[in-house]
Amino acid sequence: MLSRVYSLKNQLLEFFERDGKENSKVFFSKLSDKEWLKKLAYLNDILSRISLLNKSLQGRFTTVIDCVDKIRAFNMKLGLWEAKLTVRKFDYFESNSWRRGYYRSEYRCSSKAHLSALRNEFQTSQI
Repeated sequence: MLSRVYSLKNQLLEFFERDGKENSKVFFSKLSDKEWLKKLAYLNDILSRISLLNKSLQGRFTTVIDCVDKIRAFNMKLGLWEAKLTVRKFDYFESNSWRRGYYRSEYRCSSKAHLSALRNEFQTSQI
């Protein structure tokens, strides 16, 4: 769902601008805010990766061992992404806000904290 919102943000912006309702004005202001869009881009990237992990854990011939290996690999990727944010390398993130490398340090810090929290969550949930 979030990836659809992110990919259709220009069309949504146009719709909310023309709609004129109070809720539409709130959505319009969010979709016009570049800083908010950067956060949306980050969440879009992370949640799309989690969605891919979720799909890979399903299937008729998927074993528990396969699932544990995939979760461990994903956890290692989270650590890699966290380290890459420290040195301003955004190669692993797909959204333009990350690739252009103009992400402010305060958002990089909150994103690193988020990735660290995700890693901790995946570590504690492993078998």
